[in-house]
Parts: sequence; structure tokens; C-alpha cells
Amino acid sequence: PLPEADHQACLAGVDAAIALFASRRDELIAKSDERAFERARLRLVGMRAFDTSIYHLSRGDLELANPPRDAAMADVLLTFQRLEFPDRRAVVFAHDGHVLRRSDEVLAGQWRGVKNVGTLVAEALGDAYHAVGQVSLTTEIDWFGGPQTLDNDQPGHLEPRLADLGHDFALVDTDAATTMGLWMAGTGYEVGFDTLIPAQHYDALVFHRRSPAADYFTPPPF
Repeated sequence: PLPEADHQACLAGVDAAIALFASRRDELIAKSDERAFERARLRLVGMRAFDTSIYHLSRGDLELANPPRDAAMADVLLTFQRLEFPDRRAVVFAHDGHVLRRSDEVLAGQWRGVKNVGTLVAEALGDAYHAVGQVSLTTEIDWFGGPQTLDNDQPGHLEPRLADLGHDFALVDTDAATTMGLWMAGTGYEVGFDTLIPAQHYDALVFHRRSPAADYFTPPPF
């Protein structure tokens, strides 16, 4: 585990720097510009979130590791959206667990009670935010300890219902699918690692019958 003393020392230093930035914001921007200020501020925000997340992960506590990381990620996305492309659409690729909205309302899973990136961004942008998930009947991944294959063809999972449509690939409008009876309205289904009501958390789902593992140019260091 990450030593407690090291963690507290990091927090104390970063918090002092963040407080300094907040108290001297106008002065620092006047000596540079807002973009430079925000980029520097986000480095501090990211450092604090990373240290806190790793601290809790090193103790096996995923529930405490997720909130600081995703709050910082949302800060990064919203800040860059405001400064770099305020009048343009942006597409962000991330794990489904990060992009779904109203994550704190999932019926079961690691996000229950926790606001992820998608939820925080949706609260800031309203209807301008659209969540699109990616699911598959068979998922091959290269995460820690990989490669491994996840079989989602299980009772209670949403993926078999999409597979029954007979397509290897499909783009599914979750509201339309609910109206058509592809799944029951208000009923929770397992999607990846969470149990949730599809249309409540996603606008659409991209379905793959089989999602192959990444073919890296250079193998990742994990």
C-alpha cells in the first residue's frame, strides 16, 4: 500500500498549491493568460486525484478510488471544452463506466452512489451531452493480468438480447428499443460490470457480437 505519510505529504503540498492558485487567479492570468493558468491548475488537480486514487487502490478500496479520479477527469474535459472548442461538438472515448450518465443511480455495481465523468459532464451540459456505450456478447480485453475473455451470454445480461437481433454489429437507440419491447421498461439488466436500466444511462449502444482485444504496435507495460 502507498504509505500514509507519503500520501498526506502529497495532499498537503498539492492542496497548498491549489489554494494559492485560487487566491491569485486574476493576478496569475494577467501575467500569462487563462489557458496557461488553467493548464497549470489542471496539473495540480490531476496530481491530487491520481495520488488519492492510487492510495485507495493500493488498499483495495475501489469505491473510494473512483470519485476523485472521475471528478478530476470531468474538470479536465469541461475546462478544455470551454477554452478550446466552446461552440463545437466533441467526442470523448472512454470506458463505459466513465461515460454513462446518472452513474450514481445504477442498481448495482461499482458506480452505485458515485458520480462518474459522464454524470458530472451531463449535469454541466444538460441535453447537449449524449452517452453512447459499447457492448459485446464476447469481449476480449488486455487489462491487468490479461489477455482474457469475458462471456456476457448469461441470464440477466443485456447483450444476449442485442445478439438475438441477428447482426454482428448494431447501433441501438435505447429509447426506441425500450418502446419496441427489446427489453422491459424500468427493468435492470447487467451491462458490463453494472446492473442498470439501459435508457436511463445511455442514449445509444454500439453492439459487437465479438469485440477483439487490441492489437498493439507496442505491448503496454501492464
